[in-house]
Amino acid sequence: METAVDVIVVGGGNAALVTALAAREAGAEGIVLEAAPKDLRGGNSRFTGGIFRVVHDGLEDLLPLVTEQSASWADRVAVQPWCPRRGHAHPAGSGTRPGGP
Repeated sequence: METAVDVIVVGGGNAALVTALAAREAGAEGIVLEAAPKDLRGGNSRFTGGIFRVVHDGLEDLLPLVTEQSASWADRVAVQPWCPRRGHAHPAGSGTRPGGP
């Protein structure tokens, strides 16, 4: 049986599945190929505990996303802003934002 697809995504980790969803949202037909057995699927995402990166300007941006118990640690952690254009944290107060200089 032949199947026509626009996108073939290899792997079933977070990046692969986000790619498949983005392709579908853009109107593409696709297929995800995963070689791992069902109980081992997920790529490296299996080992992150559900952690992923998001663009933010520091801890205050992230607190609404965490549980009340996790937020109780806020006074004991330092979180630098993260800018994907630079691929790393940018200095606090630099004003660098995605799409900015």
